[in-house]
Amino acid sequence: MPKIRHEAVVEILQNEPELVLSLLECLGMHLGLGSRITMAIADSNLSDRDAADEDEHVRGLFSDNVFVFEGDGRRIAVIAEVQTARPDDERSLSWPAYVANARRRNRCDALLMVFAITKDAARGSAKAIHTGHPGWDLIPLVSGIGLTPGTPSDDGRFAAELVLLRVITRELTLSTHDARMFALTAIRSAPPERIERYTRYLKALVPASTRGSLETLMKTVLKDDFIDGWIAQGLAQGRAQGLAQGRAQGLAQGLAQGRAEMLLDLLEMRFSVPEDIRKRIEKCNDANQIKTWHKRVLAATSLKDVFA
Repeated sequence: MPKIRHEAVVEILQNEPELVLSLLECLGMHLGLGSRITMAIADSNLSDRDAADEDEHVRGLFSDNVFVFEGDGRRIAVIAEVQTARPDDERSLSWPAYVANARRRNRCDALLMVFAITKDAARGSAKAIHTGHPGWDLIPLVSGIGLTPGTPSDDGRFAAELVLLRVITRELTLSTHDARMFALTAIRSAPPERIERYTRYLKALVPASTRGSLETLMKTVLKDDFIDGWIAQGLAQGRAQGLAQGRAQGLAQGLAQGRAEMLLDLLEMRFSVPEDIRKRIEKCNDANQIKTWHKRVLAATSLKDVFA
């Protein structure tokens, strides 16, 4: 399990490098890169040796992720390490080397951020690393458990990633139906190519006692099984007008109704839903409009934010 949690965080940060900046901001680190930021995933092999060196006695330095951000004339490298447990003595030797070599390799300032998955990892990672050089004791910037944003930004970005990070740190347990609905709705907002992967992580990370309920809910929320019946109904009704038209109508109706039901579930979990809003959602046959409302719910602080 620790390996899966480690792998998931590494992948999430690679998928959304800008999320690293959000995590740093939560720690009070504003890098001053302005609004037009370019970013790149750099080589995470920070070994200070020739690539052709086959000496097995030379220990390689392999970090989890290295990102290079640039903006407003400034360039900075961020080493993003993931810790599932208290760091061992080897980390006290390798982490200062990561910073020095990333600075040399990328010709810019460098800093180390540790995403701690457990409290023990957070406490151990926050300790200063004594290097022996006057004025240079490395104190890693510790993010992760207890320091992950609880809600997405105003534009709804990183909703899936933030929810998954909180599941990984076990700050979101998915022990209730409402929590499972919230998590699955957030996962569904991710780019299509990530949904399957994120869903696999979600299933692997929850306790066995919760997994059955989660998988049952997935059949309706993520796999859209509810569409099947509507497609069949649309096909039957549409045979007189043509197979293609009937299928399109049935699919559109199924998408709209299914999304409307999920939207109401999510709204009721966060707000008190008046009858006029409920009827508005139930009467809406525009699946894209309902999808837009879905995205707004994740960052909304009131119903007005959703339906503005």
